[in-house]
Amino acid sequence: MRIIYVDDEQFALQKLERLLLKVAPEAERHGFLRAKEAMDFASENPVDVALLDVNMRVLDGVTMAKRLQTLYPNINIIFCTGY
Repeated sequence: MRIIYVDDEQFALQKLERLLLKVAPEAERHGFLRAKEAMDFASENPVDVALLDVNMRVLDGVTMAKRLQTLYPNINIIFCTGY
């Protein structure tokens, strides 16, 4: 299973990494501070699960989720937010 997680705050990204390591240690995990980098990665690598921050500066999580679903209709999306 390949999981990407995207948050524009370093602390939140590190917390997601620790949680994913506990719940899915066998998964291939890729964290990104920038949504564009995550989308570039996803366009070249199939993704099964995406954990997305809702509020990001350039590309918000909801818009990113729609783009990911276009690439991978069966992707599982989980929205994360500090609000």
